[in-house]
Amino acid sequence: MSPSQSSDLWLSDLLCKLSTLSLSDPIGLHSTSSALLATFRPALSSSNETFLPSYVTSLPNGSESGTAVALDLGGSTLRIAVIHLAPSTKAGPARQEKLEDVAQVVKRRSWHVSHEVKQLPASDFFDWIAKRIGHVLRSAGKGTGEGMKLGVTWSFPVEQTSRASGKVQQMGKGYMQWHEIQGTDLRSHFEDAIRRQGLTLTMTSLFNDTGATLLSHAYINPATRISLILGTGCNMAIHLPATAFSRGKKLRNRSHAWRRSAKGVLVNTEVSMFGTDIFPVTETDRVLDRQSLHPGYQPLEYLSSGRYLGEIVRIAIVEGVSRGVLFGGLLPGRMEVNYGLDTSLLSDIESQPDEEVRRILIENFDFQNPPTAPDIAALRAIAIAIAQRAALYIALTIFTLWRLRQEAVSSAPQPTTNEQDDQAQDTEAGSDTTPPTTIAVAFCGAVVEKHHSFRRQCQEALNVLVQTSPSSENGRPGRLRQRLVLEHAADSGLLGAAVGAMMADGAAEEGKEGVSEVRRGASERLMSKL
Repeated sequence: MSPSQSSDLWLSDLLCKLSTLSLSDPIGLHSTSSALLATFRPALSSSNETFLPSYVTSLPNGSESGTAVALDLGGSTLRIAVIHLAPSTKAGPARQEKLEDVAQVVKRRSWHVSHEVKQLPASDFFDWIAKRIGHVLRSAGKGTGEGMKLGVTWSFPVEQTSRASGKVQQMGKGYMQWHEIQGTDLRSHFEDAIRRQGLTLTMTSLFNDTGATLLSHAYINPATRISLILGTGCNMAIHLPATAFSRGKKLRNRSHAWRRSAKGVLVNTEVSMFGTDIFPVTETDRVLDRQSLHPGYQPLEYLSSGRYLGEIVRIAIVEGVSRGVLFGGLLPGRMEVNYGLDTSLLSDIESQPDEEVRRILIENFDFQNPPTAPDIAALRAIAIAIAQRAALYIALTIFTLWRLRQEAVSSAPQPTTNEQDDQAQDTEAGSDTTPPTTIAVAFCGAVVEKHHSFRRQCQEALNVLVQTSPSSENGRPGRLRQRLVLEHAADSGLLGAAVGAMMADGAAEEGKEGVSEVRRGASERLMSKL
C-alpha cells in the first residue's frame, strides 16, 4: 500500500467514525435522543448533581423596571454594571423587544481576577468585590446605592436556599475562598462586605450563568425556554413546570407557600454530565477522557466545549503523525503538549485558504518542514468533522431537553391562567397552515459565537430534529409545529442579574426566610469548629 493510500485509508476511517450520527439518518438521531431522554427522567427526580431547581418560579413579563446593580463573577473576570430597565411598551406572549429599547447600561467596569486575588481570605475577597461595587456606584452618580438592588450571577456551583441566597460550594478556577466558607450563606458574605464599605444596596437575586442567560433573553423575547452556554465549558438551563419535580424530593424543603404558588421553575441542568454510552465516540475521545482530571465525569462537555475541541484535533494529529501519514511523520514542536492546539484556531483552519492556514500553523507550531497541501486538507477535514459532530450533539441535547419539557407540560394537571400562555408555546399548532410556534434558545459562549459555522450547523440540526420528529397526535406520525431557534443573548450575565434583581419583589419574604435558615445552619457549622 502506498503512503498516499495509507493516508487516505486512515483519514476516511477517522471521518467515518466521527460521523456515526448524521442529519441523513433521522431515525438514528431520534433513537439517540430517546436514549438521552431516558437518562434525563430519573435525574429530574433523584439526582443531586443535575436538574437543580432554582427558586425562580416565573419568567420576566415586561413590567420589570428600575435601576439595579448587576454583578457577574466568572472564572477570571469580575464585571459590574449599573443598568436601567424600562418597562415594555408591548404586552402578551408575542411581545419582543430590542435590547437597546428596554435596557440602558448607565456605567460598567470589568476587572481581571488575578491569582493573588483568588488566594485572598474570604472576607478580604468579598471586600475586594464590594470596593469595586462602590467605585461603579460613585462613577454612575449613585452614591452609596441607597434603596438599590443588587443582582448576582455566580458562575460556580451553589446550593440555593432562596431566590437571593445559597450555600457556597466548591468553586474551582483557582479560587481558594470556598475552602474557608463552604456551606455558608453566599448572600451574607456579599452583604457584610457591602456594609463594611459603607454601601447601602441590598442583594435580591442570585443566579448561575445559565439561569441568568435564560432570564436575560426572556426579558427580550418571552418565547425563551432554554439557554445554552458553550465556551470553555458547556451547560444549559430550562424552564419547567413545577409539577415536573412532583415525583422526587428536590422541592421537599421548600416552604408550603412556595410550593403552593410555584407553577414553573428555572432549572440548572448541569447537562454536561450526560451522554455516557449514548453519544458515539472514537478512540481519540477515549484518549482525551483518560487524560482528563475526572474521566467520565462530563462526557458532553468533553465532546463539544472550547476547552476540549482543539485537544481532540491535536490527539488525532498525533495519531496521524505516528502512522506516518501527517507532516511526514514528524510531530511539530509544541503540538506534543496536551492542550497545545487551541480551539480558537479551528475556525480558521476550517474556513481560511491554504496559504493562510499554513501561516497560522507555522506561527503557532515548530515544523521541520512546512505543512503540505495534503496535510492541510487532512487537518481541515478533521476540524470540520469534529465541529460538525459537536454541533449535532449540542442540538440533540437541546432537542431532548425540549422533549422533556413537553412531557412535563402535557402531564401537568389543569393549567392555570398563567400556565395557559406557557402551554400555548408548547403544544402543536392546529393545522398544516398554522405558522410554527417559535421557541427561543438563548445562547452565549465563544464556541457558538465565534466559530464561523457552529451556530449554523447547530440550527440546521435542530431544524431536522424538529421536522422529522414523530407526533402522537391521533396516533399517527406527523411533525411537531414548533421551531427551536438559537438566539444570541448579549451581555447575559449582567443583564440577567439586573432583570433578576427587579423581579425579586414578590419573593422578598421567601428570601428572608431562606436566608434565616441558612444563617442558622452556618452558625451551627462555625460553632462546631470552635
